[in-house]
Amino acid sequence: MPVWCSVPYCANYKQAQKQGVIFHSLPTGDIPRCRKWLAAIKNNIYNVNTPVAKYQNIRVCSQHFRPEDYLRDYQSELMGKPNRRQLKRDAIPSVFSFTTKRKTSDQPTPAQKKRSRLEVT
Repeated sequence: MPVWCSVPYCANYKQAQKQGVIFHSLPTGDIPRCRKWLAAIKNNIYNVNTPVAKYQNIRVCSQHFRPEDYLRDYQSELMGKPNRRQLKRDAIPSVFSFTTKRKTSDQPTPAQKKRSRLEVT
């Protein structure tokens, strides 16, 4: 069964095999932390009032966590095996494309767009 990231505008399911993206379930054993995850992902379908029964269907891909959100896997490092990416108990998703939207002043001007099209040809 396919697993999708619940973060709006995230399309990492297709890239998961190529880039090693993994999907994390909500920490259902810690309801306050689940609510922090829901608040962080800003999905209109799910919010802090989402019934606990729906938590099992919500996934967040590894692209929304910082490297320091993961535990270090010493066993894998010593044995030369692939790292098992396990989140720290206090990890909250914090890397989102919707937090890095470009300002209007950063948008290319019509002249810059025309120049880039001419350079391509």
